Amino acid sequence: MRVMTYNIRHGLGHPLPGKKIGEVDLERIATVILEHDSDVVAIQEVDRFWSRSGFTDQVEALARRLDMFPAFASNLCLEAESVERNPRQYGVLTLSRQEPTAINHVLFPPAQPFEQRGFLEVHVPDPVLGTIRVFNTHLEVGRPNVIAESTRVRNEQARLLSDLVSSSEIPAVVMGDFNGSSGDPELDPLLMNKNGLQDAWMTSHPDQPGFTIPADPVSSADRRIDFILATKELSVRNCSVPVTSTTRLASDHFPVIADLDPARYPLNGLRARGSTSGIVERNQRWRIANLE
Repeated sequence: MRVMTYNIRHGLGHPLPGKKIGEVDLERIATVILEHDSDVVAIQEVDRFWSRSGFTDQVEALARRLDMFPAFASNLCLEAESVERNPRQYGVLTLSRQEPTAINHVLFPPAQPFEQRGFLEVHVPDPVLGTIRVFNTHLEVGRPNVIAESTRVRNEQARLLSDLVSSSEIPAVVMGDFNGSSGDPELDPLLMNKNGLQDAWMTSHPDQPGFTIPADPVSSADRRIDFILATKELSVRNCSVPVTSTTRLASDHFPVIADLDPARYPLNGLRARGSTSGIVERNQRWRIANLE
């Protein structure tokens, strides 16, 4: 199974040559995802019905363009910008080639004055790995005037997510923008391997930084805040951060990609590769799991 995590900043990329400001361009995001042929994609900062992104339903647009099953969790719901528009939604989107068998949206406890955040859990069947729990999250960002409090909130979010991952023996992948780096103590519940989670990048490249931000046409990235973690039932074959002319322009984050294999065989009643049991027809795919 190939998985990707990608913070797309609602598709707002960097300016093209000759332009002063960037534009929202979902086609560039779709191009990045298609180039790497992932089975599951965890996307953060996804808009529905915002003027800043042309009132587009980005969930439906990306699902149709990529021909994948969408599960969307709106962590932030705001009133419509006009009476004829739908209420605005902002959150995380998980796309999968196989139809999910279960979907769960959990909101983190509210912490004023911070943005409401949460995570999306999607159970995805795979012909080799069996059922995999895929977690997609976007943790609290550090804010200059309230560093200590935002760090405490991020630690609490990491602990709650870690506890839920540990509550089941079904293999799991945790992906997202953690808004912190390895070595930051507030992320210890996820990154210190206390719950059996392995950092895909560090497993594959222990001596390389794997920076994911900022993605920029000119400067180099200098921080790694986007992660793919996997439980011990899964083996990380490879992990990469594609730095290309397209990924430098498409968002302010680079995507992270990991290839996963079973650490032991078989896992939770897997099917032989190539089986089509349980796969729905393409024209049945557009049931958006819009979890509010």
